[in-house]
Amino acid sequence: MSQEQASQVFEVISMEDLYRGFSVENEEWTNVLCVVISKLLKPFPYSTLIITNQDFLLQGLNHFTPAIRCLSLEQLEKSTVADDSVSAMVNSQAFPLLLTTLAFNDIGTATKAAAIVQKATLFPSGINAFTSGMCPIILQQLSNINETVSFRIYDLLIHVIVASESVFRQCESSGLLGPIIEKVKSKDILVKLNTIELLYKLTTTAWTRKFMEENILSDLSTELELKEEDITAGLTISACIRIFGSLYEQEPAGCESFERRYSFLQRLTQCLESNDKQVVEVAIVSIGTIGSFKEGLSLILNSPALKVFLDNYYYATGDNKIKFIRSLSKMLGVTGSEDPEIEQMTEKVYSRIEDRSSPLLSFIKLAQQPMIDTRVAVYSVLQSMASHCWGQKMLVQSSEFIGFILDRENEQTSEGQTWKYAIVKMLVTVPESTILLGDHYTLFQMYSRQGPFYRPLEASVALDNI
Repeated sequence: MSQEQASQVFEVISMEDLYRGFSVENEEWTNVLCVVISKLLKPFPYSTLIITNQDFLLQGLNHFTPAIRCLSLEQLEKSTVADDSVSAMVNSQAFPLLLTTLAFNDIGTATKAAAIVQKATLFPSGINAFTSGMCPIILQQLSNINETVSFRIYDLLIHVIVASESVFRQCESSGLLGPIIEKVKSKDILVKLNTIELLYKLTTTAWTRKFMEENILSDLSTELELKEEDITAGLTISACIRIFGSLYEQEPAGCESFERRYSFLQRLTQCLESNDKQVVEVAIVSIGTIGSFKEGLSLILNSPALKVFLDNYYYATGDNKIKFIRSLSKMLGVTGSEDPEIEQMTEKVYSRIEDRSSPLLSFIKLAQQPMIDTRVAVYSVLQSMASHCWGQKMLVQSSEFIGFILDRENEQTSEGQTWKYAIVKMLVTVPESTILLGDHYTLFQMYSRQGPFYRPLEASVALDNI
């Protein structure tokens, strides 16, 4: 519908008449009327609406019916396209009502209001309004309503501060971040847990990581002590592990100094032997995360963590076995541009496995298990090995591996076939592959040319049908 068409409709029936229809207390009728008004207002920009529709806009933002309030929120959202329209919105009577909608009892409506505020803060006028004047006071008052509302506001705040460093600085100066720091120290373990879960998002930018290091990480590191009085304690430990694992991954160059300060790997090693299943699972994954880059792998090799990890790997079953294999894949898959140190480190990890068994044969055995998740995890290990010179030699010197990888009948799923093909392709395309593969080169090359889904019986079946 164009503006002209909508204007023609409004000549017949006014906005006042349409809004008068909301006096009928019927949910279905209200929803239909909201859809109609929304379509009629859709062609008009925010600059027009605040002149022609401001009274009805404010009525909607004061209404307790979700559909009617969302109708007004739709119109406010139109302001978040340019700084001048954002400026008009945050300096209008609608802005305080938008903020109070963050505490609305309907989650969808409150979430929509939060999204609009977040979009507005992407513009200078929006972030200035968010961090000054009455906004911080209103947000603080709303946070005191209950924990649900407070965490809704903290989630909004975290999304805002990761957008840019300048926005973060303004929020920090305004005092908006103080309550979040205090929540980490809460004696209410559920409040603390929810806060820590939110803080994970702060690991994604350099300025928020620095903020965490200065204000929060010391408290989080103490949470890693294995208390395990109840399930919520285990959940808190798991959340902290995820945060520290992400911090190490995001700043590889700084992980050594992190380790000296927080002894995370030492605590993580203890978590691998926890009685809490979730703590163990998160610890397994975190070892793989830290070991997925050179600096982290070096830390693991020089700590007791790898021995404890491998000790537990041998006896693991089910989903945990798969998690161990995936983490091994990440450690073995660290690569660098002809970096001999990485070659030595990854081979050393493999040799630690070899101390206990013949890992390649055990991997091939696992790759023939019925569970696709197990097979894919093993394929990722084999591919990681194939990315290193030492691994390439080890694979092609194994008759069991050659027989397994070239046998198209042992994998029936497209996902598994794609993984097998990728491993073959990697070995065929390495420098001097003819020398590496020797007598097997022709078979590997043929497999590569035929593609991942080729079936040897297809030709004979076709002939039988002639």
